[in-house]
Amino acid sequence: MNSYTASLRGKIWKILLGVYRVSASEYLKFVSKRKSKFYDKIKNDGFRTLRTDEKFKQKVTDNMIVRLLNAFVWSKEKEKIVSDVNCNFTYVQGMNVIAAPFLYVLPEMEAFYAFSTFIQYYCPLYVHSSLIGAHAGAKLLDICLEIIDPELYNHLTKNQLTAEIYAFSSILSFCACTPPLQELLCLWDFLFAFGVHLNIIFVIAQMIIIREELLNEKNPYHKLRNFPNLNSKLIIAVSISLIPKIPKDIYTKIVNHTHDYKTVEELLK
Repeated sequence: MNSYTASLRGKIWKILLGVYRVSASEYLKFVSKRKSKFYDKIKNDGFRTLRTDEKFKQKVTDNMIVRLLNAFVWSKEKEKIVSDVNCNFTYVQGMNVIAAPFLYVLPEMEAFYAFSTFIQYYCPLYVHSSLIGAHAGAKLLDICLEIIDPELYNHLTKNQLTAEIYAFSSILSFCACTPPLQELLCLWDFLFAFGVHLNIIFVIAQMIIIREELLNEKNPYHKLRNFPNLNSKLIIAVSISLIPKIPKDIYTKIVNHTHDYKTVEELLK
């Protein structure tokens, strides 16, 4: 396991997320367990995590990702999700990408507790077995885009493009699927300080930044298949300007959709 000292960013993330307890003996207990039933999938996903980022691969090994995620599965084996959804935590698509930034800014053991806290208390419905929180996030993105920029929304829908098609990975991973990592870390600074629900606004902001290019594309999916590299300062600035345009009742749904089943159920019915 890596033994480097937590970065200042990592320490601040722990404070913002409310991670006040870590236990080496507990983590080692989970690590020492046999391979979980998700081990093969975790190992395969771990190998592909931020594969093109050299700085990340120099600092975070595949084994670290696999250990943390396999330990997470064992640690939550008998726990229920923190909502009124009656299901167990397990390993689901996208967890490897969410774990990656934590491992980059924190030693492995501390990253495990920060990641676990984030998943359990901040976005539990994103790791529901059917990813219902992220699907609800896609629905909210469509609703908000139609309000904020009807022209762009109509252009996309005419091309049969909904957020479920072009933005699901960005929503599920809290933008961690888009490089570069250093810009993502700045976005997560903002999310942890002001609310992880703002990720929906971040994704809309990325689209507003390239709206003219999208509008000029006969098939905008080619442009949306891979979002442009993150520019954290610009994304945050645009996001702040967009928030007042969102009706209060819709914004409340954005705040709640990561953890409140009733909100998600209403959005997806």
